[in-house]
Amino acid sequence: MKLAAGCPNQAILIVLVFATGRVEAHEPGTLGAKSVQAAAVDRAPLLDGDLEEPEWERVPVVSDFVQQEPQEGAEPSEKTEVRILYTRQALYVGVRCYDSAPEGIRATERRRDSDMDSDDSFWLILDTYHGHRDSYFFRTNPLGNQWDALMTDEGKVQNESWDAPWEVGAKIHAWGWAVEIKIPFKTLRAPSADEPVWGVDFKRFIRRKNEAVAWSNHRRDFEFYEVSQAGHLMGLSAMGRALNLRVKPYVAGGVLRARSGRDSLTDKDLEVGLEDVRYPLTPRLQLNATLNPDFAQAEVDEFRINLTRFPLFFEEKREFFLEDAGLFDFGAGGRGWGGRPDVKLLHTRRIGLTPQRRPIPILFGARLTGRLPGWSLAVMNVSTRDHQGIPGQNFGAYRAKRTLFARSYVGAMATHVTADSAGDNATLGLDANFRFLENLQFQSFVVRSQSSGQGGDGWSAAPFWLRWDSDRFLAEAQHLIVEPTFNPAAGFLSRSDMRRSTLGFEFKPRPQSEWLRQLVFGAGIEYLTDLEGTLRTRDQSVSLEAKMESGDALEFRYTKNMERQDEPFRLAGRFRVPPGVYRNDQLSWQFRPYDGRNISGFFRLSWEDFWGGERLTADFNPEVRWSDRFITELGYELERVSLPEAKFVSHILEGKFQLNFTNQWLTSTTLQYNHLDNEWGLNARLNYIYRPGDDLFVVFNRSRLAGETNWSILVKFTHTFDF
Repeated sequence: MKLAAGCPNQAILIVLVFATGRVEAHEPGTLGAKSVQAAAVDRAPLLDGDLEEPEWERVPVVSDFVQQEPQEGAEPSEKTEVRILYTRQALYVGVRCYDSAPEGIRATERRRDSDMDSDDSFWLILDTYHGHRDSYFFRTNPLGNQWDALMTDEGKVQNESWDAPWEVGAKIHAWGWAVEIKIPFKTLRAPSADEPVWGVDFKRFIRRKNEAVAWSNHRRDFEFYEVSQAGHLMGLSAMGRALNLRVKPYVAGGVLRARSGRDSLTDKDLEVGLEDVRYPLTPRLQLNATLNPDFAQAEVDEFRINLTRFPLFFEEKREFFLEDAGLFDFGAGGRGWGGRPDVKLLHTRRIGLTPQRRPIPILFGARLTGRLPGWSLAVMNVSTRDHQGIPGQNFGAYRAKRTLFARSYVGAMATHVTADSAGDNATLGLDANFRFLENLQFQSFVVRSQSSGQGGDGWSAAPFWLRWDSDRFLAEAQHLIVEPTFNPAAGFLSRSDMRRSTLGFEFKPRPQSEWLRQLVFGAGIEYLTDLEGTLRTRDQSVSLEAKMESGDALEFRYTKNMERQDEPFRLAGRFRVPPGVYRNDQLSWQFRPYDGRNISGFFRLSWEDFWGGERLTADFNPEVRWSDRFITELGYELERVSLPEAKFVSHILEGKFQLNFTNQWLTSTTLQYNHLDNEWGLNARLNYIYRPGDDLFVVFNRSRLAGETNWSILVKFTHTFDF
């Protein structure tokens, strides 16, 4: 094997570190870190955004916020006060956001899980294990909208699709706006202790001023989710842990009709299952299970045209696979072209979906996750049913990470797929992630795959991935190796048979200017060969981005590319590209208007030499906020391609319409059209959140592709029982 000389040495190094005994580490931020005291109360406050209960006035006040933008370390232009109290059942956070011009407060977003980038907002982060790595992240705005996420390894993995039961009450006043947040303790996972210490931090955005202020983590060198820079939450005791068992069943019924030519088929369906069963084996270990789950209410994928030689990557959106998903993350580095990860050992979109993203029934699934002293553990097993000639499969994933020093770890991961159409498959890998000097990160991994019926095994390794990231400089270097026979059947692989080296650099000065906030000068190179040493891809790029004080951003990029292709292939599955050596130049321009306006969006234009021809791409994506209840997002993507053997024009149109009567009654309609494939789809969804964590969905779908027209209507109801 070509990697036999290098991979074992790398694996031995990781194993030696992995096998070391107990590691004592200085906890980041401990010396001189800010702290806040929570107060216990017998009576829970009313979530009305007034903060008038006497309990709030007896709680210590946090008000020493520091400006992060536009002037790091400066005094905030507006005052912010935070108070924390708790009952045996829940944690309560009360916030007063004073504003000298309350008529300028931005409040337009009611959609659950919207990023609220256009609004004034308040952010809260909780590190319940005080491990300075993983955290719960919450956001809200003056309308009491809710956004939540799970952060793993200080944001290395961000699970923004995770939803938790929590409540918010908010109100705009003559002096500003206020918000009251209730987070039940049974929503949070935390170790049992008489007087625990949690990590905590707060951040506020004043949107019309494009100003950000934070409590503890205010330095620009760190993102808010880098919880090692958070402060401490103290004073918690006698917290109730009432949740022993949570059962969330569902009932779903619907009608599906498919029509092709003169033939039509109507099918009625009624499904009952357990969407989630949650049982804490210990305060640190939790078991989740699902039986006959239904994901018909999940957000639809966007239409795309694949103008590359490599597979498209789609994010996971199904609820069962989202919680603690970051614990299964493995490997080094970020993502390559098109947002694709280089090597992903577990990509749950491979479970219960065909390559064409058609659903396959899942019989059952189980997941055990936890954080023991010095360790993170995760195990998952899911089985699918036989479906329309596709044999049932069983997927397993096993992950362990050993904490080292303050912000580092070494880990191991294994996956298996049985009854796969190409035979059984298994992977086994080791990885390491080290952080030094606050801004320096080193990652490495080595992994082996074994596939029955495919003639052997394969290796992949990243000997090093180095990254220095601060507000002024970013420097990055990576080397990645993937053998031709490497096959992570439970995961995702962007490209095989390669040795790839990349270098990147950014210089990010902040000029003393009234209209310009920051410039970003970038340069990078990618050099990729096959394992025989033949050059396959070379990319060289330079870029300039200007971030304005107004919040607008403008970017220019120039890329010089070389591609060697020995075999012909087809773009979008139809347009032939002959073998040869291709040298391409690309120019692109993009503009992002300030999110704090009623009209914003994203606009991009690029031109490039393209496989011996030319390619013009235009993206036009305006977003209009008509009111806090009605928002429209329009998207138009034009691809005009001229190849030596073909010419074609592709249009993709998308319209999203959000009509939200309240924060509990939400509607969304998505209309998409793909001109090249003559495909269109309509998805309309009504979501009534009748209590936190439980929903009534009514979903209508209609689509047409390849002469086949389908429509369906689904009603789904969930109700959670806690014991």
